[in-house]
Amino acid sequence: GESDAALAAGISGVLADGVHRLTARVYYADTDFSGFVYHARYLEFLERGRSDFLRLNGVHHTELADGLL
Repeated sequence: GESDAALAAGISGVLADGVHRLTARVYYADTDFSGFVYHARYLEFLERGRSDFLRLNGVHHTELADGLL
């Protein structure tokens, strides 16, 4: 396995063996009154992961928007 330091070193995460791992920091503002991550915030975390996954694979958002892929 990879250490947390190795994951933190790559701001876009790590892509290895077809698996993308991205470390995300959860801030107090991301939580609800009970201290758990607010459900709508998961969408933001997933979008960050999707964007970084595409970036690591050399795909730019404009290519997707223009239907080039």
